[in-house]
Amino acid sequence: MARHEVENRYRTLQAFPRIHVVDAFDLSPLLKRPPAELSGGEKQRVALARTLLTNPRFLVLDEPLSALDEQMASQFQVPALYVSHAVGEVAHIAHRILALSNGRVQANGPTNEILERLDLLDVTGRFEAGSVVEATVIEHVEHHRLTRLTIDGQTLTMPMEPGVAPGDQIRLRVRARDVALALKRPEAISIRNILAATIVDLFHGPGSPYVEALVEFQKQRLRARITLASVEDLSLAVGMRVFVLIKSVTFESSLT
Repeated sequence: MARHEVENRYRTLQAFPRIHVVDAFDLSPLLKRPPAELSGGEKQRVALARTLLTNPRFLVLDEPLSALDEQMASQFQVPALYVSHAVGEVAHIAHRILALSNGRVQANGPTNEILERLDLLDVTGRFEAGSVVEATVIEHVEHHRLTRLTIDGQTLTMPMEPGVAPGDQIRLRVRARDVALALKRPEAISIRNILAATIVDLFHGPGSPYVEALVEFQKQRLRARITLASVEDLSLAVGMRVFVLIKSVTFESSLT
């Protein structure tokens, strides 16, 4: 991060009144209680809030969300080195990932690029593996309690997120296990998010029943975990046009 960005965030934090920190960490009910009566999670909230009140220029956080609400860590926009084994937490917060394994750097780069890499399954984990994509909010559909968005010119929906407005750019996390592929656009199906894409990579680890597929829209990519049997039955190959069925998406954070 450039020096001027760090200084801008530092000035922003200095402008936060103490009451904002108390409200953000829901500390009002704890203010009159002695420390010995606080739970582990409550002590963590107090410790992080107290640290923020010192106007830090940089934070080093080691597994900070084990007992905290994930939303709290990104509210104050203080540059931080965030250490965690939980891929979901990292995807939610980080703009960049430094992946370590056995004390060695395996990868370093933007979050979306690291999460979509098929050669890092042993580091990122198969269960939580997925992609982070950027989307633009189109509108809220009040009747269905949905928010409509666009990704690379294609439309998808997610459960309504009242904290965003039309025109906002947001991050979405899509787990590889929540993505399926089809050769033809399905009809009469409950899955609403169906996007056209091209297969750009297929990875099959020795002895695994699954294949990790990487598909691309115009600029952005998604990972899909499908069975080896499905790959063979559909004769899937790199370069093929397919339809991507997204079962669910997770709203991560605003980009602007």
